[in-house]
Parts: sequence; structure tokens; C-alpha cells
Amino acid sequence: GLSTTEPVFGLPAVWIKPADRDQAQLYGYTVVDNSTIIATHISEIIKKHAHELLGRQELQQLLDNLAATCPKVVEELVPSLLNLGTVLHIVKNLLKENVSIRDFRTILETLADFAALTKDPEMLNEFVRQALGRNIVEQYKHEDDTLYLLSMDRNVEEVIAEGIQNSGQESFLAIEPAIAQKILSEIRNGMEKFNQMGTSPVLIASPSIRRHVKKLTERFMPNLAVLSHNEIPPNIKIQSLGVVSQNAC
Repeated sequence: GLSTTEPVFGLPAVWIKPADRDQAQLYGYTVVDNSTIIATHISEIIKKHAHELLGRQELQQLLDNLAATCPKVVEELVPSLLNLGTVLHIVKNLLKENVSIRDFRTILETLADFAALTKDPEMLNEFVRQALGRNIVEQYKHEDDTLYLLSMDRNVEEVIAEGIQNSGQESFLAIEPAIAQKILSEIRNGMEKFNQMGTSPVLIASPSIRRHVKKLTERFMPNLAVLSHNEIPPNIKIQSLGVVSQNAC
């Protein structure tokens, strides 16, 4: 066949003739027809932009639907502990990182548990991610419960942690552009191993810096999933494919 790049996930692929389908499957290749590729592509586009499709009215409908079966959860949270805008901000953050909000009850119960400690939507988002950890990891792990990932050594994590600035209303990452470029380059090099395996790239970071690492990488590597240690269930076997090392700094 003709070498190409699979258009949905950017993985190496080969165009073959319909007559070669059975032989390719016999050799162990995953064979996908054109209509499935198009449907998958549309599905991924919707996922990618889901956070842009959700507004206050749509969120209110989700709350009303849950209130029909779990009224106390909704009554306790909105608007007593958090206003609708804050909850919307958190749900949008989840969707932006391709986290399913199907388990809406767990999301709201987690927010109700931690809203008394902080009203910062970024921090609350991290608490929700930890509660949804099993569902998050499910889309990246292999059938044998192995999660292949890149890790960051202590020196790199310390550089990022020291670069986090707090403006009072929000925190942001401020590190030297040259250092940021070195870190991004190390991560990009590590992602090549995932492409060779045909699996989604995953980077693990400490909970305190996870969201800042994601913001650092999302513009240049939008398909890179950034997980924290607290999101990985105990039954998952971790297999490191590389370390973003101190050479980056």
C-alpha cells in the first residue's frame, strides 16, 4: 500500500486496495474503511470543541436532569456553595482536556465536598479529576491495565513549581522562554516512542503542577494527555517510556 498519516490521530498508516483487506487483517493490521474514518474524524472534532458548545443554558439542563434523581446534590452545591459560572468553568476545563462528564453526579459531589475549602475553579478542577481518575486513565491504558507514559524528573518539576506565580485571582506559569523551549523539546522527543507504538502519548506530573504543565504543552502538543499521580488507580501498572530530564534545564 501507500504510506500515509491517519487523519484523525496523526498515526502512521497505509492506504490499501479493497481486495487486500482480508490479507491485511490476516497479518494483524487494523483495517478501517473510509466511512468509519470520516465518522471518527467528526466525532473527534466534536470532542475537541465540546467545551465551546457548552454554555450556561446547557449546563442548567444537565443540573435539572440530575436534580430529578439526586436533588440534594444539586441543592447543596448551586448556588449555595458555587455559582453557575464557576461550575461551568470547571466543566469546560474537563471537556477541554477530553475528560468525560458522563459521571455528572461524581463531579458535583466532589465539588460539594471541596467547595468549602476553596472557590478557585482551577484547584477544584484538580480535585474533580482525581475523583474521575479511573475513567480518565481508562482511555489511555492498554488491555492488560498497563499505562505507558513519560515522567518528569525532580529537577524539571522544581523549575516549573518555582515558576508558578500567583496574581491573587489566579496562578500562572512564568519561566524563561529558553527553558520552556528545552522542556517542550524533551517532551516532543519522548512522544516519538508513543507514535512508534501507535498509542496516545501521556505525561505524568505532580498534582501541584499538572495544570500548568498542560497549559505549557497544549498549544504545541494538543494531543498530549497530562495526568497527575493522584489520578492513577492502584491497579494500574505504570510503564515509563522515558524521562523529561534535567538536561532540559
